[in-house]
Amino acid sequence: MEKRGIFLSVFIIFLFLVGCSSETSEKPPKSICVDEYEERSKRFNQRVLDDMIKTYELNLDGFHEVKIDDITMEDDKKNLAAMSLKHLFVGKSKGDMRLFINDKEDKGYFLYKRNDGNNVLKEISKDPSGTIWVVLLKHEVEGTNIKWGKEFDWSKCKED
Repeated sequence: MEKRGIFLSVFIIFLFLVGCSSETSEKPPKSICVDEYEERSKRFNQRVLDDMIKTYELNLDGFHEVKIDDITMEDDKKNLAAMSLKHLFVGKSKGDMRLFINDKEDKGYFLYKRNDGNNVLKEISKDPSGTIWVVLLKHEVEGTNIKWGKEFDWSKCKED
């Protein structure tokens, strides 16, 4: 009978400790969650880009990526070229809109995935005066409808 009482006491203490430890587990700081979200976003954007490269059988050797934040409005001549590139980034897309430029050949590709999953490629080139970029051709084909997945749970993070 005494052994049963000891066993029961130990069991109750065990349940109490397990309950307390699960309640005191801390949420990760918001910075950890931001890093996790950015990594997830980066993987998603890479899958979107891989699908477009495969769809159009693109070889981007000799091209460099230009992000919208890289486009600056310095002097007037560069301003026209910059404005002609910035307007490409207007609108919605699934994943990031991507711009790849080959400076030696003054040509580029602007790629994005529409929200319906279609892939869009705009071939661009500098006009004969070399001051602005113009869209030469626009191709749109059905692409793989890549899913983001389950929404990111920000409630699992500590508030800063």
